[in-house]
Amino acid sequence: MKHRYSSFSASNIGRLSPEELISKIEQLYKLNEEAAYYMIITYLLMGLYNGLLKYQLNKYGISFENIDFTSDIVGLNDFNPSVTLNTLNKTFKQFAIPLQEKIEHSSYADFLTLEGIDSFQKSVKMFIQHFGHLSDSGNDFSSIPWRETPESIITMIANYTQRMDSTSRKAHFKDLPIPGIHRILLMPLYRKARDFRYFREAVSFLYTFGYGMFRPYFLSLGNYFFRKGLFEDKTEIFYLSFAEIKELVRNESRGAHYKDSIVKRKTEMSDLKNINLPHIIYGDDQPPISVTTGNKLTGIPTSKGIYEGTVTVVRGINDFKKLSNGDVLVIPFSDVAWTPLFSKAGAIVAESGGFLSHSSIIAREYEIPAVVSVQEACQMEDGAAVTVDGYSGEITIHSKK
Repeated sequence: MKHRYSSFSASNIGRLSPEELISKIEQLYKLNEEAAYYMIITYLLMGLYNGLLKYQLNKYGISFENIDFTSDIVGLNDFNPSVTLNTLNKTFKQFAIPLQEKIEHSSYADFLTLEGIDSFQKSVKMFIQHFGHLSDSGNDFSSIPWRETPESIITMIANYTQRMDSTSRKAHFKDLPIPGIHRILLMPLYRKARDFRYFREAVSFLYTFGYGMFRPYFLSLGNYFFRKGLFEDKTEIFYLSFAEIKELVRNESRGAHYKDSIVKRKTEMSDLKNINLPHIIYGDDQPPISVTTGNKLTGIPTSKGIYEGTVTVVRGINDFKKLSNGDVLVIPFSDVAWTPLFSKAGAIVAESGGFLSHSSIIAREYEIPAVVSVQEACQMEDGAAVTVDGYSGEITIHSKK
């Protein structure tokens, strides 16, 4: 899959005609369909093997959650930006305070010209090259990827906080109190569960990378329409459907019609960006919009524990710096790019997600409470005192800021 994605390199996109760009997008769509299939199957198989192993371990009174599945898995850290961010933060903290301040508050171009930190600059560039496709949402290629906002990456590096590794307190399979023959019989199942921890990260990382490759192709089309005077900005391409874009390529005289559609959709999205959608919609009629928040919210508990703390609502990478150690991290959703936040959070509350969502999985690995699918969670105010109950799925709001 990596090799096949390489044929969609962004290096020659600017030389492609609109028709060629459309053709490439359609080819990429088919490839990403495959990647999405593999990702879904991988998550299901991971859940299957984990469930089977958990069932068997329960017979011996052993908690599945207390087993270390990830130690010594070669290459696993290649998919986790937090590991590299921690290394870069340690290097950053070794610099003199004036240099730290200069690095954190410089533009990326100015950062690259600073003298005496060649190795650090090279490491940052390598980080951007490897993780730069990550964004606030790996399922929305209109979301700005990290590589387009390198200053935000510098801020993440400067403010990163490492969470204590919980795996050191977990048991290795070889040390479990299981009779010899039973251990031998369980070993293949343990290896499957362990393998799919790696596969989950590898396939998810690949899917996010491949899906993000749509962005430069659509932006190239947007730039073409901008030069033609049909768009005010190349990013207006994201306010049209693919069918509309293809029609506009075939018939540019429709530009005025689609310009009106873009203005209307921009207004709608701005007006409705903070509404809370219901979990279930019946039929084609628009449901009533809920805007009220009571003293207690409920959702699906996906990581055990009870935690009291103050709320910090994070909607994207530009809000990352708001989070302080021990805050209750409240998010609309979660993706791989959000992983660095979890090192600071005392608990997680998400408006979307389920037991196998990214936020739930990382919360369990970090051993912090998590409640997901919480309607109106992001309507809570920053600084509000709350209790997050990872057993019942309740979030109690004690006070406002």
